[in-house]
Amino acid sequence: MRSYTKYLRDSAPRMAQWANSHCRGSYLDRESCEWYHGSWQFLKLAEMVSNPRWHAAFFVSSIRTFASGVRTPRILISAAADEGMLDTVLDALVSLTFDSLHIVVLDSCPTPLLANREYGKFRNQRADCVRVDAMQTPFRSNVFDIIVTDAFLTRFDSGDRQHLVSEWHRMLNHGGIVVTTARLVNGSLSGPDEKEILIAHFVTRAMESATRLGLDPSFMGRIARAYAINMKSNPFETEGELQSLFQEFADVTIYPPVPTRGELKPATYAQLVARKQ
Repeated sequence: MRSYTKYLRDSAPRMAQWANSHCRGSYLDRESCEWYHGSWQFLKLAEMVSNPRWHAAFFVSSIRTFASGVRTPRILISAAADEGMLDTVLDALVSLTFDSLHIVVLDSCPTPLLANREYGKFRNQRADCVRVDAMQTPFRSNVFDIIVTDAFLTRFDSGDRQHLVSEWHRMLNHGGIVVTTARLVNGSLSGPDEKEILIAHFVTRAMESATRLGLDPSFMGRIARAYAINMKSNPFETEGELQSLFQEFADVTIYPPVPTRGELKPATYAQLVARKQ
């Protein structure tokens, strides 16, 4: 944990520069996702955005249990905010021995792919980084053993979600698994006044964290406000809605929802493992 936290401190300014140069639009914002990728690692340092480390025990246990029985695992990280999921996957594979290991990271924006490429070098594990739409991938069917991503489904509406899950099913080997999390509805905002109160509180927390982290409070306040204003999520109404999305899969396990507190609004996340027959 300490080594990654140090890496994150060094990486955050670098990723912000990449975002300024490379972000031109993604699922988050069709015009530009710089407000997201440029602020992400700073807000992650402040423990203010959900990320794979908040669900590390679930991801590590699920990936490790399955991978321990595969001699040549092929793992797909289906979209990533930064290198956090790659870090979690590599932690899950520590001490396991394989004949070969192939990790692929896909995203529609170059910025997180640059972050993953750099982190692969840091961990001495190559990750093939592919800029592609997760809805229309170039990969053949039945090729990956594990597909993993964090809270990606809530970037889409119900129709696109089904298409994405079907694409995951197509790419998985028989017996392969999807490991993911999904945000659940945790009440609704009563109006614009409540949202402004939440944004103001989020900005205040960011500025307070900046002092603790040795960062510029005004900078942290500015990126936190931009993130809070622009960030949108499409949470699932119920666990049943999430379960039905994976009806193509032979076996679906949803673990008890996990509450989180650091985000703009407190949320609850379902943790899911789905196995292809």
